[in-house]
Amino acid sequence: MPMDEVIRAIEQTDIENMQDLLQATMKRYRELYPEWKILFLSAKADATDERSQAILELIRKAHELLGYTL
Repeated sequence: MPMDEVIRAIEQTDIENMQDLLQATMKRYRELYPEWKILFLSAKADATDERSQAILELIRKAHELLGYTL
């Protein structure tokens, strides 16, 4: 399958398949780059529980380190 078709398929992925897609992508990345560490973090932006707030703070710090704005 040509890469543009793969990207279109990813862009059209529904919510039910997104987790599987992310896990497969991360697995493949780890196979290709075993010396690298990779972590996907997500939390609902308006979450109020302590764990989600901690994840959101880590995301904010990572964005600062990388020079990204939220």
